[in-house]
Amino acid sequence: MSILFPLLILSPFVGAIQLSFDAWLLRITGFLFGAAAPFSQLRACIAWSKVPYLITLGMWAIFIGQDPQSVFLHVASDASSICIILVSAAVNFWSFGLLVQSLREVQGFSLWSAFANCVLVSLLSISIISFLMFVSRFSCIYVFNLF
Repeated sequence: MSILFPLLILSPFVGAIQLSFDAWLLRITGFLFGAAAPFSQLRACIAWSKVPYLITLGMWAIFIGQDPQSVFLHVASDASSICIILVSAAVNFWSFGLLVQSLREVQGFSLWSAFANCVLVSLLSISIISFLMFVSRFSCIYVFNLF
């Protein structure tokens, strides 16, 4: 429970930053496909596509309530692990489908253009965040080695 309180405090801020960052990437990559949707509408598309994740939030709350000590220590063949994997996969596809459909409507894209824009933004976002994590990890190691 000691990590839960800081996560509850920080998660809205991190979520807002990620939401705005992804909307910014959608706007930039949308220009490549010939769209010019406003930033606020793109941010709303991303926010509405995250609503299905409330299902997984409820699922994790139940699991944490049942056994807080071993909730993250699952064996792949355990029934609860299989349930988590299947529900998470379904929610991920549902969320991605909502994003593609809402982006299609807001930017006036065809289905394939909206899909390509979402995939491109996902790849860019993952690449940029991975690079930033890589740089921050090694810069911290370098700083700690100085002392």
